[in-house]
Amino acid sequence: MSSPETRGQKGFTLIEMVIAIVIAGILMLTALPAMRNWRYEQDLATLAEKVISELDMARTSAQQRNKLVTISPNTVAGSRDWKSGFFVYENAKYTLKRGDYDGKNDDILSELDIADSNIRLGVFPTTAAGTVASDSDHNANINFLPNGMSRVISGNDEFDLDAAQGNVTIKVCRVIGGRTNTWTIVMRPSGDITKAFDDTNNNCAGF
Repeated sequence: MSSPETRGQKGFTLIEMVIAIVIAGILMLTALPAMRNWRYEQDLATLAEKVISELDMARTSAQQRNKLVTISPNTVAGSRDWKSGFFVYENAKYTLKRGDYDGKNDDILSELDIADSNIRLGVFPTTAAGTVASDSDHNANINFLPNGMSRVISGNDEFDLDAAQGNVTIKVCRVIGGRTNTWTIVMRPSGDITKAFDDTNNNCAGF
């Protein structure tokens, strides 16, 4: 005969276990998209911080080396494309228009590659009216002078040392869970950097 203590103990029935497993599965399926979107948001924020680090490094390198330092977009299938990332180099031939990379004389200081095709990165020049352009300029380079001054220079511009000053605006964007996430990074000529988040639903237009 079983003792009273044994008779009073109850375990889970098979039906109860199946119900518990089904409920746990439903909860996991509900949570997975939110967890995935959170990871995407964190990845985008991390990329924004990396861009800030690269800008600061480029400006500091120009001052410490007493050389012009340039940031140029990566090349994909023969075309310049900020969306795939950029590289930073000490520029020996800045007198040649925007100062494109010269593999013989220019030293690469750093590289930032973007492998995720869902992420957009763009450089947005300041217009003559003083506003930020609505479209990224894939023909532009970012130049930093030894005095720390900076400028976004397009392919049609002649490099002018005296005019090399102005804000550098870079944006990183991704549509996450149907919502557009954009970080706007602005470096002023003084070297001060600001970062702002926006979730306006523009589907990363202009990149």
